[in-house]
Amino acid sequence: MKRALLPLLLFIAFLGLYLLTLTDVHTYDALSYILDVDRKPWPELFHPHHLAYGPLGALIRAAAASFGWAGSVERLLQLANALAGAAGVALFGALVRRATGRDLAGVAAGLLLGASYAFWYYAVEVEVYTIAALLLIAALWLMLELARAPSLRLAALLGVAQGCAVLFH
Repeated sequence: MKRALLPLLLFIAFLGLYLLTLTDVHTYDALSYILDVDRKPWPELFHPHHLAYGPLGALIRAAAASFGWAGSVERLLQLANALAGAAGVALFGALVRRATGRDLAGVAAGLLLGASYAFWYYAVEVEVYTIAALLLIAALWLMLELARAPSLRLAALLGVAQGCAVLFH
């Protein structure tokens, strides 16, 4: 299978699945994040445990508003999580294929991650975990690459990925 085809197919399949199953019933935390981004001024968006999520929501809302969006940030944050979830599934599938050299292992790993209850649940909700998980999968990829060919650039990228994951959760 061509190198880019596996991650692309996983991304498309899981993005479609996640978009079709976006939730309309939110957790208390999700409602809190939505209300924060919809109502609070910029300096109050920095949640002490999820520093980057509120500002990301505000940036997404501002970008959507520049295109005429006037509604709540709820669906926009769900869309961001669905995109992050699908990207995480694709990246994880590609990572496992790279680590094992087997297409089937990459497909199986992507399918198992993407269809797992916890990953799917947070990919269709307004929560902090999916973006952090994507960043941790990227960090895992960078660790694999760093073990194969150590470089200062890869080490720095690993630090950035890990640091950003911590800022989301």
